[in-house]
Amino acid sequence: MTRHRTIHLLLACTAGLALSMPVAAGERVVFDMRLAAFGGFRLADSLRIETVGGPLLEGRLVGSRFDSLYLFSAGEERIVPLEGIDAIWVRGNALRKGARTGAIAGCIAGIAFGIVFEWFMDEICDTGDCGNTTGETIGIMAFWTASGSALGALTGAGIGWRVPAWHLRYESPDHGASRAGR
Repeated sequence: MTRHRTIHLLLACTAGLALSMPVAAGERVVFDMRLAAFGGFRLADSLRIETVGGPLLEGRLVGSRFDSLYLFSAGEERIVPLEGIDAIWVRGNALRKGARTGAIAGCIAGIAFGIVFEWFMDEICDTGDCGNTTGETIGIMAFWTASGSALGALTGAGIGWRVPAWHLRYESPDHGASRAGR
């Protein structure tokens, strides 16, 4: 390792240790949790923010600071302090839900098609010795079930990719308790 890289590595480690030093035990947990939650947003993300005792804000993220988020909402820029945030949802798509739903529907359809296929193959058999063994039947059913699940998941993901959905990205501990009591 070169001397230049060693100095950079030492500086990075020192900075990391200095930033991880708690000011107070309670503040560090909140700061780290919020930093992790708020650090994953990109500029121009559509956000829905529920504030403590305030209205539900919806808009595009236009900036952030260590203590606040900046939203463009209803034609104006709004500053939302991090301490006042109860929950944040990010606008995305329903790709995962579509894939999951499609896989389940495809699995059911694959099983039904496999049963009909087996019955049909037994019905058209002229010689009487066409019957499948148990192992062949299980293999055929597994093939149709897996094929149906895969095709259903792909179809569902394609549909879900086009469907907008809100994803809860951050929820304060107090907010979850207050929602449970509602």
